[in-house]
Amino acid sequence: MSETQGGKSEFALGWKPLTAALIGVGAGASPLPFNVLPLVIGPIHDEFQWSFVQISLGVTIFGIAASLLAPAIGGLADRRGVRPVALWSLFAFAIAFALFWFTPDNLAVYYGLWLLLGLVGIGSTPVTWSRAISLWFSRHRGLALGIMLLGTSLSAMVIPQIATRAIAFGGWRMAFPVLALLPMLVALAYGGAHIHMVQIVGLHGFDRAVGASVMSVVALGILSGRVIVGLAFDRLWAPGVAFPVLIMPALACWLLMGTASDLTPLMIGGFMLGFAAGAESDIIAFLAARYFGMAQYGRIYGALYVPFGIFSALSPIAYGAVRDATGGYDLMLGIAMGLFMVGGLLLLGLGRYPDLSAQTLGPGEPAAPLPSAV
Repeated sequence: MSETQGGKSEFALGWKPLTAALIGVGAGASPLPFNVLPLVIGPIHDEFQWSFVQISLGVTIFGIAASLLAPAIGGLADRRGVRPVALWSLFAFAIAFALFWFTPDNLAVYYGLWLLLGLVGIGSTPVTWSRAISLWFSRHRGLALGIMLLGTSLSAMVIPQIATRAIAFGGWRMAFPVLALLPMLVALAYGGAHIHMVQIVGLHGFDRAVGASVMSVVALGILSGRVIVGLAFDRLWAPGVAFPVLIMPALACWLLMGTASDLTPLMIGGFMLGFAAGAESDIIAFLAARYFGMAQYGRIYGALYVPFGIFSALSPIAYGAVRDATGGYDLMLGIAMGLFMVGGLLLLGLGRYPDLSAQTLGPGEPAAPLPSAV
């Protein structure tokens, strides 16, 4: 463990912001919508007779709105600090999320709620929290970011279980205000597979409870990916680590194809998807800091997040369209296999880490030494 000011380790100095970031990320806009919609997409379809594309478009609107705002929100965190931006966003996100209780049989209103969620929720995501962690941690930045992102994994393990019970008690609407309490207490490949995972499991002959269990396995994979990949990033060239990790979900897609009533391949495939997803957000945050430094980190991270967020938001529509057109997901899963492999290969084109030792930060920023170039 590295030694910093006064002989104290980075974790001894930065455990408070790390804990705050873990809780904030876990209760924010990153995990909640993507772990509730898989469980309510079926009941919404049954009640309103909306197509799976129409229902999926909501989270797409949310993702695109949030992604386009990411550079501005990141820049605001650069100027004003992480705490006010993140906490106000969490508060507004909780209120907007609870409003889904009032969803009428009107697609325009439904889409408007998702738009509002994206506009107010982006500040509660790693776009802001990762700035604080990257400033406090240098040598162990990858592990610290991985620990921060465990918040989404822990939420993903708990949220489907809470949502399932809330739905059983008061219908699909009940899931939204119940889970909105989480943030209130703290003030094209993967995204679609995650949103439609319960439906994929259903096509294999299993009920919603089993689907929620598979979602928990996905969350376990995310948790494992956060820690293992974060540790590896601190010791090895990050793109080289990320390449095999992002190839894993290609195999996962193959395991999820078909309608065979064998639960084991679904569990393995779900874990692999989760493991890769656990690395994806960490990759953006880690590489933004290592290749660009911290002087304009929030703005740069936000700009890098835009295409990631937009294509993640479009992914559920693609999965929904294939489901509506073919009655299953095999065609989209096959396409996703190719996309995962191409994405992993592209990372290998990045070069050595630049030397950022001469970069200066703004006043009042913690002065953690930048690691040497690898």
